[in-house]
Parts: sequence; C-alpha cells; structure tokens
Amino acid sequence: MNFNKNLTNPLPIFLITSLISLLYFFVLYDTAFFSSPRVAIIDTLFMLRAQQTPPQKHLNEVVIVGVDDESYQKMNRSWPWGREMFAVFLEHMETFNPKIIGLDFSFVGRGENGKVDAWFAETLRKSKKVVLGSYFSPSGRYMVPLESFRQAAAAIGFVDKTIDQDASARKTRVIIPLKTGQETTFSFAAEIACAYLGLPISQNVRKDGDHLLLRNSRIPTDPNGHFWLSYRYRSGDFKYIPFWKIIANKASIDEIEDKIVLVGLVSDLSHDIHNTPLGRLAGIFINANEIVALLDEDFITDAFQGYYSLFVWILALIGALIFYHSNFLIKILTLVCSETLLYTAAAYTFIHRNILFEPFSPMLMIGFAFLCVVSYEGLKTFLENETLQKMVIMDSLTGLYGYGYLNAKLERELEASTQSGEEFCFVMIDVDNFKQVNDRFGHEQGNALLVMVANVLKNGVRSKDIVGRYGGDELGLILKTKEKESLFCLERIKSTVEKSSLSTSKGSLAATISAGICSSKNPQVKTKNDLIRLADEALYQAKSQGRNRICIYPSSP
Repeated sequence: MNFNKNLTNPLPIFLITSLISLLYFFVLYDTAFFSSPRVAIIDTLFMLRAQQTPPQKHLNEVVIVGVDDESYQKMNRSWPWGREMFAVFLEHMETFNPKIIGLDFSFVGRGENGKVDAWFAETLRKSKKVVLGSYFSPSGRYMVPLESFRQAAAAIGFVDKTIDQDASARKTRVIIPLKTGQETTFSFAAEIACAYLGLPISQNVRKDGDHLLLRNSRIPTDPNGHFWLSYRYRSGDFKYIPFWKIIANKASIDEIEDKIVLVGLVSDLSHDIHNTPLGRLAGIFINANEIVALLDEDFITDAFQGYYSLFVWILALIGALIFYHSNFLIKILTLVCSETLLYTAAAYTFIHRNILFEPFSPMLMIGFAFLCVVSYEGLKTFLENETLQKMVIMDSLTGLYGYGYLNAKLERELEASTQSGEEFCFVMIDVDNFKQVNDRFGHEQGNALLVMVANVLKNGVRSKDIVGRYGGDELGLILKTKEKESLFCLERIKSTVEKSSLSTSKGSLAATISAGICSSKNPQVKTKNDLIRLADEALYQAKSQGRNRICIYPSSP
C-alpha cells in the first residue's frame, strides 16, 4: 500500500466535510442543540453594536411613558386600570402637545361603564393623534379595539412580537394579510412612524414577493414576512417619564412637545416583558426600537442572501485543505485564527455596514473540518502502523508469518499447553531439492514454487493453526492437534503438493516436501528450543530416508 500517495489525496476529507455540511444545513440547522448557540452568538453582535454605535437621528424623538411600580404607588392604584384613567391621561397630554401618542394596551370590547367608554372615545377624537394597539389571539383571530375607539383613533396597529424557539424577540413584521385575503393590517410601530412622518402607510409599507418595501428601502423577508429588528437601544437609552408624572402635571413640555409618546407597561410583574438580543425589555421599548429603526431606515441585511450554505461549505473545504497540508501546530494556529477572524468579520460588518453575517455556522463547520482532518490522519496513522506491524510479523514473499512471530507464538503455545495439559504439535517442513530448482529454473521460479507450497499449507490447515516461514525453504507449522491427527493432516498436505505444479518456459515445475513432527507431550520437550530441535531431527530423518515423507520424533527407521 502506497501511503505517501494517499496522504496527498484530500478527496476523502472533502467528501466527509461535504456530508457534514449537508447534514448540518438540511437536518440539524433548526434543532435546538445548534440553533441556541447560533442565536446566542448573534445576540453578542447586537450587544457589541449597541455599545459601540452612537445614537441614531430619531432616538430623541421618542419618549416612553411607563406604567410602572412607582406609578402604582404614587397613584395608589393597582393594575388593571379602568379606561377613565387613560381618558384623564389624554386630557393632560393635550397641554404637552406631543406629535403622536401610542397606547400599547388592549381596549377590546365594552367596559363596565358605557359613559367611561364614551368619555375615552371623545378624548381620542379630540386628540386626533392617538394610535391604539391591537393583537392576534392564540387561535389567530385579530382582536381590535372597540368600534367607537377605532373610529376615534388616528390608527390601530398590531403589537404582537415575533418570538423565536428560545422565547426571544429578534425579528419583527410590519404587515400581515388578514384571513379574508383582501385586507392587511400594519404594525403598531409602522402606523406610528408613518403618522409621525405624515406619510400614508399603504403607500410606504408594501409587500413585494419575498421583500418588503419600507419607504425607500427594499428589505428581504422570510416566507412569513419577518425581518431582523435593528435593536440598538436598551430601556435606559430612551427618555423615560413615569405615568404618574403626566397625571400630576410634573413633566416638562420640552420633554414631550412634537415627540412620539409611547405609553405601556414596564413593570417587571407585567406579562409584556420579553427576552431580546439586548436583554429583557418591556414590549413598549421593543416598539420604540422598531419605530426608531423605521424612521432612520435602519434595516439589517443578511449576508450572502440565499447562498449562505454554499459560502459556508466552500469555506469549510478551504479550511479542510489547509488543515490537511499543515502540521499539527499550524493546524491549531489556523483554527484559532480562522475562528477569531470569522467573529471579527461578523462584528465589523454588523457594526459598520448593518450586514448580519452569522458566524456560528462557518465557525462550526471549520471546527468540524479540523476534527475530520485530525481524525482522518489519526486513523491513517493507526492503519499505517498496523500494516507496518503486519509487515514485520509477516513474510513478504509467502504471506506466511515470519520467523520472529512463529518463534514467539511457539513459546506462548508451549506455556499454555504446560498449564492446560492440551497437546499440540510443531512441524518442520522442507521443500525437497530446492537448491536444484533454483539452479535449473532460476530464483524467480524457485520463489514461485515456495509461494505455491505456502498456499497449499495455508489452505490445508485450520484457522487456529499457525503457518510460518522459518527460513529459506524451511516452513513451520503449529498444529493444535495430537500426533496422529497432525500426521494425517501432513499426509494430506504432502499429497496436495505432489499433485501441484507450475508451468515455466523450461517445462513443468513440481515439488515434494519432507516434514518432521514433534509433540508437546514428548518427554524430552522442556522448552521451545527442544520442540524446534526435535522436530528438526525428525525432518532430517525424513530427508535421510529418501525425502517426500513425514517422520514423527522419536521414530524408527
């Protein structure tokens, strides 16, 4: 086997790496075992960007009014509040003159007091700048505010969050077709952003196949219309006013005038707290991030759109090729550098180009390529060593065991026989007149004849018996039988050799053999050397009696 040739052939590594890549992208990609670390690494990119990028243009245009634990205490009211509280809130807000007000609460159905509903509807109508939240029930039913509220509000929009498998909100959608197929509804954030800019939402938020047209941007989406929400801000980055301060007229007009005011629950005890790439955020802060992103046209683009798996596969193959032709130290350095470079490249493109290059998959595939190469080379080294070891114990010409192995095996068999009492026989075999064969037919034909005899021996014994080349034309057998059975076996082998021949340019070439047998039960056998000596003496006796015969020690002439 030519191992040097195999070592320069990286095709098996390419095939293994390709199969692993296919298995990953088409079977394992969406499993929790791989998706969890993948999105966790993406989250670190969001956190890095949030730390290193300056505030965008419209951050200061958004003010959060939070219904928090402090407001419960100051107002001496526990949640939930009646609609009269929001009517009072809107009346107070008129003095602050905000540009848009977004109420992220459910106003579905009639309240307990019809007069309160009428009062709230009237404050909505007078304000003309309030966007109300709607939502989809678990069964998919679109739940909208009371009819009088819808007619009085500036707009309504769904506030539902897109939740991933790990219960985190990373993506969003701004338009959903209703089940009728003839209508669509827009998100709470999209309605507020368009209202703030004075733009008709139906003309500035549209679905175009697998893309979304948002003002001047064309954003790729998944089949359900989701796209990455460009999280940049934590709750502390927004201007925040507790709800009670508005009711108590303790807020400043400068803080609110001509701004977008978002009102929602921010208490840790509320149900509207979600995991995000920037940590846990109340739903109103998620809406605030989305509104700022829409106003700034701050949209994230996926790298290698539609070709990401191909890119990762090619990268893994390149990594495998480099690993395959490097020593172990270079392999380790290449692995560490490539993993670091991939994450650094992902961080740079995301922070400075708003392009999301998910680094986990290529990092994983390059890691797998490294393991494949190391394992493959380890396996080849093991097989090499096994082959070399076999070459050491095997005779290269005949394929029989060599002298060293035969000698060691004979010693072990004698030790085992001494302990167990089981008999075995050692046989010395010689090809008759082998020197004359070499002189007449040549050494090449002599070797061929020796191989023929070796094959007869291998085929004439059981798998548990040992056949070896003792040296030159002498062969050795360890037969795990008694003398009589060994003699019968050798007679059969001798007969087969007599009937075998080789065709040469100088005529047919045949051979006979002589053999000497010594049993491990012979009283003179104390050591391995005794067995060899006595079997050799029996062989000498067979040859001296005219060859082509078998003798057992001790034997009579």
